[in-house]
Amino acid sequence: MRHKTATLMLVGVMVGSTAPLPATPGEQGSGTGTKQAPSAAATHAIRGVVKTVGPKSLVITRSSKKPSDLTFVLTPSTLRAGTIVAGATVSVRYRTEDKVLVATAVTVDPDRGQQ
Repeated sequence: MRHKTATLMLVGVMVGSTAPLPATPGEQGSGTGTKQAPSAAATHAIRGVVKTVGPKSLVITRSSKKPSDLTFVLTPSTLRAGTIVAGATVSVRYRTEDKVLVATAVTVDPDRGQQ
């Protein structure tokens, strides 16, 4: 009798551990019972030639039919790869915050270097 009870308890624990947990009120709507991460701010990427660079800002000129200047805010968390100087071709990853372009990463293109 002891072994029968222990076996039934063990089987019950094993079956209960594989059953999906019900969704909490904040997780309803997804149908899977898993939390979804809040959407992050969209990031964009662009390439251009550095016009000016300072400790808190970067201005690049896009090479297109209609050249235009874009100004980015550089923060302490902006990743910087290479020496960013005027005339260097760079790739900038950025996000928009209240119509302000905030650079998240600036990489100097080693193939193009300075023009």
